[in-house]
Amino acid sequence: MHLPPSFAFIDPYGFKLSMQFMNRVLRAGKTEALVNFMYRYVDMALHRPDKADILDRLFGTSAWRHLPSITDSQKRFDATVKLFSDQLDAEHVSWVVMRGASGTPKYVLFHATNSLRGRQVMKQTMWRVLPDGSFTAYERDRPDQGVLISATETPDRQVALLLEERFGGKTVRLVEDIYPIVDASPLRRVHIHPILREAIRQGTVRNLDQPGKFTISRNPRLEIPRTLADSLDEPTQLGQASLFPNL
Repeated sequence: MHLPPSFAFIDPYGFKLSMQFMNRVLRAGKTEALVNFMYRYVDMALHRPDKADILDRLFGTSAWRHLPSITDSQKRFDATVKLFSDQLDAEHVSWVVMRGASGTPKYVLFHATNSLRGRQVMKQTMWRVLPDGSFTAYERDRPDQGVLISATETPDRQVALLLEERFGGKTVRLVEDIYPIVDASPLRRVHIHPILREAIRQGTVRNLDQPGKFTISRNPRLEIPRTLADSLDEPTQLGQASLFPNL
């Protein structure tokens, strides 16, 4: 079936949700989906043999069957989220973790889209609401949520580490090489611009087209060092850094 351009909010009662249905939505034209994945109930169901058929439909695969053997709760959460994300028929998937009063994950809001622009707008929204880069919110008021009203800070070292890991010792173009990597990560393009500008000013990164300058519209050719992050502060901990597709 084909839909007009649509943004679908899929909020199931419980966790009886079909991956086949969600992927039908994502394949139905210019569509995006925001899915409420009820992790707490899914995690309990993993240990219930009578829920196997429901979980097969939820994940669209039987690959979830190894999850109950992961005894570390954080590792099991990471593996569950990654498996669900991998099964969504979308080029771009991102998420926010909703935690309960005790700090344990209860829900995960997945955004899935095949539009790069849709991905960029959603990341812009996520960073605006959660400027600490944790991609985490809590169900009740608590001191941990002070970040919801704090000023946005650029995760300088995280940007430097990403550039260093992917491009250290190489000469790359801003648009063709750096932007796709940033788009696939939890970071936004606006996060990298001030880091590159300052690194060029200091001479750490070389602009081979305009030495000492950084003009975005010129799509500069940049020489990235292998030790870009050495002079920066400790890294900002991004909540999806180890899970985000293609990071």
